[in-house]
Amino acid sequence: MRHIRTDHPHLDCSDPHAELVLDFVRRAEPDYLLLAGAQIIRPALYQFGRQGALNRHLGLLSEFRGSDCPIWAFALQRPDCSGYSIHPVVEKVDAGPVLLRQPVAVRDEPTLGDYLRRLQREASEGFVGVIDQILQGVSLPLCRRTAAAGTFRQLPGRHAGRPSTPTTS
Repeated sequence: MRHIRTDHPHLDCSDPHAELVLDFVRRAEPDYLLLAGAQIIRPALYQFGRQGALNRHLGLLSEFRGSDCPIWAFALQRPDCSGYSIHPVVEKVDAGPVLLRQPVAVRDEPTLGDYLRRLQREASEGFVGVIDQILQGVSLPLCRRTAAAGTFRQLPGRHAGRPSTPTTS
């Protein structure tokens, strides 16, 4: 990620729909918007990418869409379903075609936090690999989607006022 951040304009923000952000993206006229762990992005933002927007999602799509997917995988006693996916952003949350889907098995991490840090690192490396392939003009095959289990919301304490139970959609 360092070489992408060094060589290309970027903006770190807490509200991707703020006017400052929309102006930055509009002026940049990007080919792609690259998202990693973002909140739900509205078309007003992701449609600025001439070739679209790509998301690094910390969950195996289609089983785990939405927020806190690795934690939900463990809470539901399905650690084998923890991993990441790279997909184009579409209007429905985490529903774009999947370009890369990679399980990340638990190793000898002493804590969940240690595992989550490794998951994020591996997901970012996978994301960079997909971006590099796109920059080299490689046609990316789509991964086969599996049956969706549901959309998961952020856990209590992570974002006040949101339910903590999975929903299907």
